[in-house]
Amino acid sequence: MDDQILSMSTVESAAELAAGTESEMIRINGTELYLMGGERIAIIRTGEFAVRVVKQSQSPLSAAFCSVGDHQWPLGKDCPVLRVGLRRFSFALPGFFYGLALPENCSEDELKRLEETLMRFSCYGSHLLHEKQEGEALKKPELSVEKSSEDMHNKAQKAIRMSAIAKLVSKALVRGAINFNYHVNIMGAKDSGDTWAFASIRAFTDVIEAVETAGRSIMNSHRDKMFLSGLKYWSFNKSGLALLLRAVAASAVIHVRSSSVGRDFGCLKSEGTELSCMSCRDSVEKPFQPCGL
Repeated sequence: MDDQILSMSTVESAAELAAGTESEMIRINGTELYLMGGERIAIIRTGEFAVRVVKQSQSPLSAAFCSVGDHQWPLGKDCPVLRVGLRRFSFALPGFFYGLALPENCSEDELKRLEETLMRFSCYGSHLLHEKQEGEALKKPELSVEKSSEDMHNKAQKAIRMSAIAKLVSKALVRGAINFNYHVNIMGAKDSGDTWAFASIRAFTDVIEAVETAGRSIMNSHRDKMFLSGLKYWSFNKSGLALLLRAVAASAVIHVRSSSVGRDFGCLKSEGTELSCMSCRDSVEKPFQPCGL
């Protein structure tokens, strides 16, 4: 089963995809994605924004993902998303925020479909600003403070790790490498009427924590419990975390270069193993372009 995760070829065969499906909910061209770090804001991607949903064919497991270009992040009901302007959205992930700016020619129909999609797959709210305020919402402050620079670097590293793990989990789900009987805990209301259990953001942050602690966090049986009222959702149990940790470790050791997922792991950092990329550190002062994504 591990081989299904570790064979990260760029060509997907029908057999590899037989265990799951991938559906695109919406796609909008000409967007800008910002990493927001308190007093500093840096653009990290421009291009097509998309929301897609991955579902396993023979289990209730599913997950929702956003992307701009090749940079990805998960959506979940424990992921607050706020509309802060006519074409401005903010995504809150553990340790950092994204700002998403849609193009001026984005249609009302596209905006409506995007709102409906975010309401379905995230913890969505709207706080529309006035036109003048909207123009200032993602304006980059002209500040250069060493402390702020270090903070932005840390947030950039978190974003890189989250993107890498999102890609890994997506591939593992669609190829059937994640078994809902052995690798996950499904939680929430059994009578919610939901056929599908969607991944929580916790599912992804637990994998990142396992990488950063070289697996020691997996043995912690007293992790904080979470509960999303009225919803069915899932996160990884110890066996699932061990499975994903082995995939990350193998990808880092053999320096997989045949896909963006393998390259992403070159920027993951775990205790005792230096895997961070120097070019990521050096690029924080510039419009941020994470290496390997």
